[in-house]
Amino acid sequence: MTRWVLLTATVDQEQVAALAAHPEVGHSSAGADLPGSVGGRGAVWDLVTDADPRSLPGVPADAEAVPLVTIAQQDVPFDGPRIKRTLLLTVADGTPDEVVRRFEQDTIAMPDHISTIRSWALSRVDTSLADASTRRTHVWEQEFVDADGLNGEYLLHPYHWTYVDNWFDPESPRHIVEPAIAHLYRAAAGPVLLAQMSASSTGRPNASRP
Repeated sequence: MTRWVLLTATVDQEQVAALAAHPEVGHSSAGADLPGSVGGRGAVWDLVTDADPRSLPGVPADAEAVPLVTIAQQDVPFDGPRIKRTLLLTVADGTPDEVVRRFEQDTIAMPDHISTIRSWALSRVDTSLADASTRRTHVWEQEFVDADGLNGEYLLHPYHWTYVDNWFDPESPRHIVEPAIAHLYRAAAGPVLLAQMSASSTGRPNASRP
């Protein structure tokens, strides 16, 4: 089954829970963007399904639906509530493949240096399923115990500023990421990435919601 990130204006938690039981859905989890999020629509809905998400009951027809092909991941189980962060970005057209791979490897190495990152996944956008208008190329997802782990150690860590930020900085010769990113984070009551990976690999329902 395919993992999807949907950007919507709002989410109805009754609909989120109902969709988790839908026969075509492996996982359904959603929440409103927390203050400090940038570039979103108001909420993020994480789904695992082989259907077009916007054809499913309760999903807004105008949602931005981004299908993912995960290229690297790590599951770090822990109990209790958490922060799920989603970064949607676009690598500039014409960037050489070897440069894109270096960017991906620098991103994948972040959890080796930043201890507050728990489960994480780096994905490319599945162009075979994405809308023709979609310009997103990558989605970088992480889970944190709390927002301080994201806004503190993650965003301020020397590895972030030395190896990763240059890919985003227009004044850097390494700059390849276009400025229109979506940096979004929300609360979740339990695992999101671990549940999604289990559902997408096995096809068995596995749902959680905030």
